[in-house]
Amino acid sequence: LTSYRQAPQYNPDGSHGPFKCAACHEVNENGVPWIADDDEHVWEGTPILDDYEGAVSWMHASAPDLGGKIPE
Repeated sequence: LTSYRQAPQYNPDGSHGPFKCAACHEVNENGVPWIADDDEHVWEGTPILDDYEGAVSWMHASAPDLGGKIPE
């Protein structure tokens, strides 16, 4: 219950979840973290920097699990 009540303070839209990228990262106007600005970060032919849903799909399918650490 505590985490449910705490979630809105982290989400930019005040929702209870799921957490959006902006809860932890600086994001662009599409809600995608600036760290995604890399030519290799493409989901189904579209650069993820321009596509929030694509960025979420890419992250869950492709990104290394670094335990929350930002890749170097």
